[in-house]
Amino acid sequence: NRSKIFNMTQSAWFGGAANGINGGSRLFLCGNTDEKEKSLVVWSSLNNPLYFPENNYAYVGDKSQGVTAFGQQGENLIIFKEKSTYYSYYNVNDNITADDLINQSVVDYEANSAIFPMIQLNANIGCDCPYTVQLCRNRLVWTNSDGDVYTLYSNNQYSERTIYKISDMINSMLKKENDLKNAISCDFEGHY
Repeated sequence: NRSKIFNMTQSAWFGGAANGINGGSRLFLCGNTDEKEKSLVVWSSLNNPLYFPENNYAYVGDKSQGVTAFGQQGENLIIFKEKSTYYSYYNVNDNITADDLINQSVVDYEANSAIFPMIQLNANIGCDCPYTVQLCRNRLVWTNSDGDVYTLYSNNQYSERTIYKISDMINSMLKKENDLKNAISCDFEGHY
């Protein structure tokens, strides 16, 4: 379905062990403007951003909340939704054999050779300001339209201390802003 790809508004390269924090082997897309597809994440074929195999997709979390942005911290792709945060990582499936392909127990090698699990990191904090996500001093920082700025400390889904609010000293100024959803941030010499 063309609308699943062409209605996306955000992208990030991710996947592959040797690509570092600014690259990847697959192009990930999110931010679909179609209301029915707003929780959809799709990823391209290996090193081919022009081909999106039909099985390279995931609906992330609650379908009523849109996926708004991506960020990469360490070896994880952070997936921001409006009111929650998920992460994924690159996992190679090396259990596929030639017999699996011949016997057609694995039909789509592309979709089965690399696995990107979607794991919830925080059920209550997300990012509805997609242009505010920055990697500053190896930590992701972002703003939410409620006037709070957060940072991601780690990807431990079993801890309450993975995401911290860091905007207490400027909250009164941020809460006066009317259109934070369209705010844009930058990393200037390690400062947000």
